[in-house]
Amino acid sequence: MLVLSRKQDEKIYLSRKQDEKIYLLRAGSEPIVLTLVEIKGDNARLGIKASENYIIMREEVIRYKYPKIYAQINQGGLVTKAMLDPLV
Repeated sequence: MLVLSRKQDEKIYLSRKQDEKIYLLRAGSEPIVLTLVEIKGDNARLGIKASENYIIMREEVIRYKYPKIYAQINQGGLVTKAMLDPLV
């Protein structure tokens, strides 16, 4: 079993083959499951299983439609409920 933890602001790099999964676990929360569904050329298709409490968006959507949220994420800050309320 490989268990990874990290310091704040450190990235974890994982290699996956098609149909392999990554689990994101947090105490008191349902897990998020990422599955590498398909690889075609330079594109990887991910399957994401998460509760409906999560808002899942591609980076380019957040960057162009929600620049304040994008800036907050890239500055390492927390995204508040008030920031997300208009998206729900």
